[in-house]
Amino acid sequence: MKVNKKTDNNNIREYLLKYGKHWKWFVLSVSTIVVLGYFYIRYTIPEYASNASVMILEDKSSSSENAIFQDLGVFASNSRKVQDEIEVLTSRSAFIETARRLNLNIQYFNKGRIIEPQIYPNIPISVNFFSTDSIIYKSRLSANLKIISNNRFSFNENSGLEEETVPKNYSFGEKFTTSLGEVIITPSPDYISNYIGKTIKMEIKPLDQVAQGLKTKVMAIPTEDNSNVVDIAINSENRQQGNDILNTLIEVYKQNIVDEKTLVSKNTTDFLNDRINLIAADLADVDNVAERFKTGNRLTNIAADADIYLESGSANEQRMVETGTELSMVNFMKESLDTQKSFESIPSNMGLSDEGITEITSKYNNLVLERQRLLKSSNEKNPVVVNLDQQLEGLKQSMSQSLDNLSNTLKIKYNDLQDRASRINSRIYSVPGQERKLRDIQRQQQIKESLYLYLLEKREESEIATASVSPNLKIIDKAYVVSNTPVTPKKKFVYLAAIIIGMFIPFSILYAQDLFNNKIYNKEDLQKLFPDIPVLGELPKIDDKKEKAIKINDRSILAESFRLIRTNLDHVMKKQKNKRNNNVVFITSTINGEGKSFVAYNLALTLAYSNKKTLIIGGDIRNPGLNLFLNGIPTNVGLTEYLQKAEIEVEEIINPIYNDIPLDIILSGKIPPNPAELLMSDRLGYLFDAVTDIYDYIIVDTAPSMLVTDTLLISKYAGHTIYLTRAEYTDKRMLDYPRELFDDHKLNGMVMVVNDVDTSNFSYGGRYGYGYYGTNRKAKKVKKKRFEKVKI
Repeated sequence: MKVNKKTDNNNIREYLLKYGKHWKWFVLSVSTIVVLGYFYIRYTIPEYASNASVMILEDKSSSSENAIFQDLGVFASNSRKVQDEIEVLTSRSAFIETARRLNLNIQYFNKGRIIEPQIYPNIPISVNFFSTDSIIYKSRLSANLKIISNNRFSFNENSGLEEETVPKNYSFGEKFTTSLGEVIITPSPDYISNYIGKTIKMEIKPLDQVAQGLKTKVMAIPTEDNSNVVDIAINSENRQQGNDILNTLIEVYKQNIVDEKTLVSKNTTDFLNDRINLIAADLADVDNVAERFKTGNRLTNIAADADIYLESGSANEQRMVETGTELSMVNFMKESLDTQKSFESIPSNMGLSDEGITEITSKYNNLVLERQRLLKSSNEKNPVVVNLDQQLEGLKQSMSQSLDNLSNTLKIKYNDLQDRASRINSRIYSVPGQERKLRDIQRQQQIKESLYLYLLEKREESEIATASVSPNLKIIDKAYVVSNTPVTPKKKFVYLAAIIIGMFIPFSILYAQDLFNNKIYNKEDLQKLFPDIPVLGELPKIDDKKEKAIKINDRSILAESFRLIRTNLDHVMKKQKNKRNNNVVFITSTINGEGKSFVAYNLALTLAYSNKKTLIIGGDIRNPGLNLFLNGIPTNVGLTEYLQKAEIEVEEIINPIYNDIPLDIILSGKIPPNPAELLMSDRLGYLFDAVTDIYDYIIVDTAPSMLVTDTLLISKYAGHTIYLTRAEYTDKRMLDYPRELFDDHKLNGMVMVVNDVDTSNFSYGGRYGYGYYGTNRKAKKVKKKRFEKVKI
């Protein structure tokens, strides 16, 4: 575990150091995004949160009736009911009514160069259209009004075209024509003076579009699961407008509830009024008949001998009246129930003797009311509505059956009373016929009068019920602004997001470059690919304008890098002290352009500057590269001529380069037609045997090992092989080839060097900024320029 933690720490450190060298880009990116965030905050109109709380109350008249069904899962749970009420509260129709009451389809803005804050509620002008509201509610208009004075203004309607219309001056109260018809604009005396010289932008939008915008902005959610308390919230640019929208929305919802509840009472009252008018007319007719009969027959008292029978008959007739009245009400209710085309409320509280019918009527009306409320936010296919339809159909059938049973019972009772009345009447036949006829008239009069008084009483009860209707809603908190701090834009969030985005942009770019880049950059990249192959060092990138060969006592980064490679090479040689040709060092690479000749020549110089007798051999006879460094030395006699002509001795092809430095060279010579076959000559082995004992170091510049077979043919003469790679040039995929050579032992004593490394990618000096002690301080401050090395 410790090893893993250490490895993770090293990886994190590598990433920090890797991306940290590009800190200027990170600072620039973060600064730019933060500045953009500042302008976003500066020129974004802030929004403030308004909140209100209400409680959805249960309907007490139906709660006890529905309790048993809730246990069976027939009715929706409390949370479902609250959710249904929320749907009604936030319905499209409710928002349309809210927008209409607040005139939100007409908005005014204080026109500015960048932002245009809304003017509300202290609006300095009032716009009055002659067109109907139905047209204004569906129209769209945008116009600019510049207040010139308390009495004058200019009006410019925006047509949406590139060329704006010419503003026209009008007086307040003057009628003029717009695309929506004639209009009159009047000022508000309290606020108009504050806008003199300013331009007010007026926008008219369709009412349904404004309502849809409110619907998306308003949120209504229960405070907790199974809670009847609902929080209603909105984010608005204008604090007062946000509060007004929530308060008006609640008032619209309350009014809708009241309207729904009064519907049942209104239907009952209308039914009673119709029956009262009919009974009143019948009662007036009976009174006229009684008056005419008594006047024509001059009747005043009933015969004394008929008092007993008349009292019995009166009591019997009273019961007949009550029974007949109740039977009439039953027939009325059956008629009302049978004539319904859909589920509608039916008259209740009719005073029937059967309390079961009254209870069923109450349940039926409550379910009809609940169904009508749900249909405002749903449709008839809603499972809850379908469930209610099934219950209503059941209650309707039960009520119809109960009314039939009660009607049959009353008819039997009424027939019995009629039979008894017949027996009583048979005993009073001795009474004069005029008195009997008067009694019949009085009986009809009593029936009509009792029914009339009964209907009047029920109408008063219905009126009282209508007046006492209250919404099942309780306002806990009216709309209020939650905080004076705007919810958008949030400064801390914007700046934090700006910093994150500012860091992410350069990071993603650098990461993408690393992800799609298959080049090596420094010694560490090479060590990760070849952990088992020694890496002698890395050489820095140098300017094309600088000298390619290092000088004696040179204290540049390039010279110090070669000295480090020399030291590491000596360390490797000491380990292989008794090895054949231990002082022979081949320098090769994968392909052309990786700097073999440059490294070979400067490494030989570095060895010679330490007073070591050094020989450099141009072993690449296909593409000689050392010739670029040696002006003035004859190139017509070299390794090629030696291998071709047996009469040429080794001493003849060795040329000294400097008089004061022990450095000699064997050039490649002319390019032969058969280089591979020429290098297979035994004379090459004799050459190495001859020079090995003379020189301390023998550096051989060979051909690229992947392109031609020359290096592999002569690799047996090498004690060590420096395999050269070039930063930002050598593809990692091509390094599978040197891995194969190393695993198959095709190159003796293989070690590696990275050439042309950018100083910012140096494993130590470039990373930590140590530099070299001999480097001029001013030179360190000079901006490094990228260049492309001479391909040899």
